[in-house]
Amino acid sequence: MVQGKIKMGASKKSAGALKKKVHNSKQKTKGPTAAAAKGRKRASNNPQKAVARSINKKNEATIASRVLASGNRLSIADLSDVGKAEIKKSKMVHVKKANKAKSQADRAQQELKKMGRL
Repeated sequence: MVQGKIKMGASKKSAGALKKKVHNSKQKTKGPTAAAAKGRKRASNNPQKAVARSINKKNEATIASRVLASGNRLSIADLSDVGKAEIKKSKMVHVKKANKAKSQADRAQQELKKMGRL
């Protein structure tokens, strides 16, 4: 064996050892993993989205009905169908209000007619 003050140089590192290690901290290796919710559960997780969608649908239908009622035409068939349905709904509500008995006597008379006594 060689004795004395012989300094050995540090061993060269391989290219693989010099590469920066990539750590993916988001990937779980142990424990339970949560799957993304689907369908009905996903909708219930984010109620604001559902509310916003329903409001948007209602606004879209109202605007489409106003466009059709003013005499203009809609080039999008879906919107025109929705608008026509909305116009029909509003007409039904208007007719119901017009046919509704105002006084108590009128309401009683209508009830008697339903029973077949008048």
